[in-house]
Amino acid sequence: MQHAVLLDCMKAFVSSLLAGFEVTVVPDVGTDISARLSIDDELTVLTLDVQTIVRQLPLERIQCAGPSLELAAIACPQVKRLDERCASMILADDDIGGWGHCLNLRFETPRARKFFVSSMKVLLVGADPPVLQKEKIHAA
Repeated sequence: MQHAVLLDCMKAFVSSLLAGFEVTVVPDVGTDISARLSIDDELTVLTLDVQTIVRQLPLERIQCAGPSLELAAIACPQVKRLDERCASMILADDDIGGWGHCLNLRFETPRARKFFVSSMKVLLVGADPPVLQKEKIHAA
């Protein structure tokens, strides 16, 4: 039963990522920025489209994802505008853009943030576990 629920949640998450969805980037300084987050068909690279800039974020370079209030104190303490609606992804290095080691996203609700974080954690495990086999996810 739990496996079926997890599979359904991951199908919904991956389908949303394949189509792309709107998020808000919370930069280190300045105002929040609207962006579009998506993933490639191989489920290996996230794309963050911020205004006229497109950033590729290979999943292999994302060390972890979690609630910003838990991760940001360690990875990016300079960002003071994070709240319970924010998720952070800690990147392996900072050569993919100006965000440094931490990418902070704000969602509409804490529940949406929780769904994103939980799903990203499963996705980051890799595409090999049965729950993430591409054929099963794309068959939705």
